[in-house]
Amino acid sequence: MTETVASPAVKENLPVAEEAQEELVYEFENYKDQFYENFAKLKDLKIFNDGSLVCISNEKLVRFPCNISAISIAVPKLNQEFYQAKRTMVQNGFMHSSVDLQLPDFRQEGTSSAETALRIIFQFVFNAKFNVSPMTRFF
Repeated sequence: MTETVASPAVKENLPVAEEAQEELVYEFENYKDQFYENFAKLKDLKIFNDGSLVCISNEKLVRFPCNISAISIAVPKLNQEFYQAKRTMVQNGFMHSSVDLQLPDFRQEGTSSAETALRIIFQFVFNAKFNVSPMTRFF
């Protein structure tokens, strides 16, 4: 990687630390609590559900209806898969309001089920709580 060097003329016009304006930073009280409260309300309004995450638990497919658009913002690969599935549906003329994405089988011997892991993740995303047991190991 190469480093960019400013010309002397540009350096002369840059403000000195004392001359630079002070940056204003605003903090909103209880923003975190309000965010999760509103996000939980969004979850309760099932009209915003645009798909389901599907996992295998005890040899059965378990479907978690959710707002994949909201959840996948934090998970780029999930976001990419969701929009790829939507695009494929539109290209093939199959118009449906929801998409089911099946997660890979990520179970590990001696740990909790994939369903439990997914529930823990949902609880963290929607309620900012991360409750795990000694049996729940992700790595």
